[in-house]
Formats: sequence, C-alpha cells, structure tokens
Amino acid sequence: MNQRTQLRPLIFCSFAVLFNIVLSLTVVTFQLPLVFLDCIGTVFISVVFGMRYGILTGVTTNLVAGIFFGPAVIPFALFSAVIAIVISWFAKKEFTYLRAIIAGLTSAILASFVSTILRLMIYGGYSFSRTMTNLVVSILHRSGENMFMATYWSSVLENGLDKVISCLLVAWLLHLPRLKRYFHR
Repeated sequence: MNQRTQLRPLIFCSFAVLFNIVLSLTVVTFQLPLVFLDCIGTVFISVVFGMRYGILTGVTTNLVAGIFFGPAVIPFALFSAVIAIVISWFAKKEFTYLRAIIAGLTSAILASFVSTILRLMIYGGYSFSRTMTNLVVSILHRSGENMFMATYWSSVLENGLDKVISCLLVAWLLHLPRLKRYFHR
C-alpha cells in the first residue's frame, strides 16, 4: 500500500471530525430537539473506509468536542466507537436506504447502553442541556421506571431519530452518481 493510499482516509477523517463538530455546534446554537447530528462524519467514514477509521473519527470528534462543550463529553467517545463498529458492520455490503435505517436503529439501541451508563455516571441520568430529553427521563422515572431504564429509553428515542437521519443522509450522498464513482468500494 503506497503512502498516498494510506493518507487519503486520514484526510477524510479530519474533514469528517470538522463536519461533526460544526453540525454539533449548529444543533446546540439553534437548540434543535431530538437530534445531535454529531456523527454524520463518523457514519460516512465508517461506511466508506471501515471500522478502524470510523472509530478514529468518532473518538477524535469527542476529544475535540471537549474543547467546545467541556471535558464531560470526552467519555462519550466510547459511544461514538460503538456507532462506528455497528455502522461499519452494516456497510460490509451495499449501504442501501433499508440498511441505513436498520443500521441507524441498531446503532442507537446498542450505543444507548453506553450512553445510559455515562449519563448516569456524569449527569445522574439526565442530559447535558437537552430539556426535551430530560423531560422524557423525568416522566419515565416518575411513572415508575428505574433511573437506568428511564435514561436508556430517552437515549434510544433521541438517538434513534438522530442515527437514522445520519445514516439515511450518508446513504443518499453515496448514491449520488458523482460521489458513487469516487467512493466506490
């Protein structure tokens, strides 16, 4: 493998990290509910270049996000790694729209376990500044769910929508004729 071939994924990873951070800052600035959009770059890299580069992109995104949102977001790099692993597994075959939906839902369900544990340890089960998520946790907890399950289901709710949107967007981009030629696996 020549040096140019090895450098190409790293260059795209750096742009994906930047893209993740910019979208995350946009969501926070405009206080968009139920979405993060902070993993579209990670999903793209996981689909195009595989698990190793997807994990690198996700983890690096969280490390850089620590600068903007504080160090409490850094442990969520584990969440991003789970997303990259699941997405890259679904992308072993063509990343169709159906596979994108299934990958988004599966990654949300599995990564929400990690998110729940981290949210319980760092924020007591609530979320960093997402009032809609905190409302869902409160309602579930007060209706009799234990804090773990209340946090988990609120995480699945918000991550399910977010990850499906992210995966569908990546599938759409990769089906565009110009990009399909460039990123053909």
